[in-house]
Amino acid sequence: MTELKAVLFDLDGTLFDTERLWAQAVLSVAPLSSTEMHFLAGRSVADTARYLGGLGLGDLTNSLLSAFEERVLADATLQPGALALLESLVAQGISLALVTASPRSIASAAIAGLDYFSVVVTADDTARTKPHPDPYLLALSSLGVSANACVVVEDTLVGVTSASAAGCVVVAVLSTMDIPPAPGRLVVPSLSDVSVDMLRSVLSG
Repeated sequence: MTELKAVLFDLDGTLFDTERLWAQAVLSVAPLSSTEMHFLAGRSVADTARYLGGLGLGDLTNSLLSAFEERVLADATLQPGALALLESLVAQGISLALVTASPRSIASAAIAGLDYFSVVVTADDTARTKPHPDPYLLALSSLGVSANACVVVEDTLVGVTSASAAGCVVVAVLSTMDIPPAPGRLVVPSLSDVSVDMLRSVLSG
């Protein structure tokens, strides 16, 4: 059995119930359709601002960031099962990384007081963020582990695409969208269904 050395977590929607806060922030500055919101799920503030600019709505980066950060500070909550899973992984000596398309200000606000992550990679740390592999490749390099010794936990197709492109096995948690099963990807209903033993089994195939 392949040794599980690290687990890399997405932030929004995966560990924290913040995808709804992001949706609220986007809709507060632009009346988008459900199809457009689905497309933007998991994307960075900068990518979303560029998309809105392409619709003729101008540069809304600062407005989006302000609206999102305000909501995260007021109402960011861990997903059911998140804390128990993090504690179990740390107790067994497995390294943890947080890899998010949100800027560092959002990540810092969300995980304040949670001292579990050896590495935190945000949208501020790579020239290209999700769905490109760069954030996960940087996290792997920073942890000093190879892709075949880790599992990524994600909740959007944008994030899954990023992790898969970096060569990682993925556990996809259904939070705001359907994600079809695929080779190298296990789909589960919620984070409460994820255990250390499951992650080890997924890694070993």
